[in-house]
Amino acid sequence: MRTTFDVHAENGAAQTGAVSSVIASLPMSLASGQAGTAALRGVSGTKGWAHRAAETITKGAAGVAVIAPEPGDTQSLERIAASTSVPVVLGFRWASNPAVAHAVEVYQQAAPDSALVEVTAYIRDSIPIVQVRAELLVLAARLLGPLDAVRTLRTNKNGFAVAATLTGSGTPLTIVAVVSNALNNDVRVRMLTRNGCVDLSIPAPDTARPATLKRTDPQGALISPAHYESSHRATWKRLAALAASGSTAPDLAEFRTAIAYP
Repeated sequence: MRTTFDVHAENGAAQTGAVSSVIASLPMSLASGQAGTAALRGVSGTKGWAHRAAETITKGAAGVAVIAPEPGDTQSLERIAASTSVPVVLGFRWASNPAVAHAVEVYQQAAPDSALVEVTAYIRDSIPIVQVRAELLVLAARLLGPLDAVRTLRTNKNGFAVAATLTGSGTPLTIVAVVSNALNNDVRVRMLTRNGCVDLSIPAPDTARPATLKRTDPQGALISPAHYESSHRATWKRLAALAASGSTAPDLAEFRTAIAYP
């Protein structure tokens, strides 16, 4: 089984995804490669990314990472990725943070007693609102499972508000983003239960701060161990692991579901 892959990323993806530092921190699995021959390719998630990602697959890429994807049509890319068994991983700002996968079990355990879930984001105005909305819906689904009755309550230049319910429990969910320079692209997911709460805080990917997960109940508060790894590094580690095992990724289908919500 192949364990080392060479990597090349478009200029936009290389800068936004901090690709050079990621490669330097993973010398046993990743190395710098050339544009036309690298096994793993990085694509910027700007307009037309699905077409560019599909091209890299047809030219022989063993895996593709799309950094900060904007909403767009992904169905053609999904078909190509599935037919070639090439993993396409979406590098999200918050949903790709490794703390998310570790938090899933904690949220699942608390879900039967949940009363309300709040996802709150404070974002800089340089990030497109539609992009933030799609990613926060992906984040909510990864943490909490399928969503029902998703509807947009408001959206404008100052942010947006989305309401939904959790499938099964019917617990109400709110997703709110506020455009502000007060905080640096931080996201908080708080589940209120009948006797406590679960609270996950995810920092911006360009900071050294780890995400923090805290469970509070009548016995007190339990803070989970911190994972000092950025969303960028976790994205490339995951892509390399999928490519090494010949596995595909569900990211494109997740993203398509998120952007289809009204």
